[in-house]
Amino acid sequence: MVMEAVGAAATLTGALTLNTPVKAKLQVVGVAAPEGERTSLEVMFNPTTYQVLQTAAVAYAPNVTSPGGTAAYTGTSEITLTCDLLFDAFKEFEGDVTGPINTILNWMRPDPRNTPPPTAAGSSSSSSSGGGGGAATPANPMPPRVKFVWGNKYLDNFEGYITKANVTYKLFRKDGTPVRATVALEIKGTLVSAPPTNPTSHAIGSSRVHTLTEGDTLQSVAFRELGRPAHWRAIAEANGIDDPQRVSAGRRLLIPTANSLRGSR
Repeated sequence: MVMEAVGAAATLTGALTLNTPVKAKLQVVGVAAPEGERTSLEVMFNPTTYQVLQTAAVAYAPNVTSPGGTAAYTGTSEITLTCDLLFDAFKEFEGDVTGPINTILNWMRPDPRNTPPPTAAGSSSSSSSGGGGGAATPANPMPPRVKFVWGNKYLDNFEGYITKANVTYKLFRKDGTPVRATVALEIKGTLVSAPPTNPTSHAIGSSRVHTLTEGDTLQSVAFRELGRPAHWRAIAEANGIDDPQRVSAGRRLLIPTANSLRGSR
């Protein structure tokens, strides 16, 4: 009875939030942001466009029986996400945009607690030889990994590092405090593996996960991922959640497959 009452209140809350435009967020994942820094940043204004770039390497070997050669797929590049973000506090009393911008810049600093993410195959990107590919060691720490969260399911498992933040300050108060700026942002990363399914949760095997950010509810996630806010119960069951009101930012949720929702209301 208590669960039903909580569910009804949660469903009402979710329905009300669906009418509010969702803002894009940058979310730190993995171990930690630099000490004293926030782990989630909601943009002031959603970008008008963003770009996702990935290239595939296909080599052609000469072949006397095949004009043009024989194609061989040799892998893909990292994924590069770029977008321009606007920060504007001109109308605010004592406005200042340096706070969120400094957060982005500080997320580019290394932290000894951070290590590379697991690959899509489930292995670590670090090298056992100690010299491979920018692996994090006490002498070579990594910055925090970040996600770009804004409704694109392909990017749900994308995690990367901020490799460029080109800040242009455009408007200032009399004392020089910036009140308007743009940030040309670049994140390079890969698709990471999904966490293992909890065998006691009755979850249907799925490779799709969703990382909760500030303001997320199970209802809003259910609407965005599964098309109906009422499917929050399936998400709660798949992740062993008893109270849908008590979920925190940064938690990674396993999203059930569409087949597992047959008969759900």
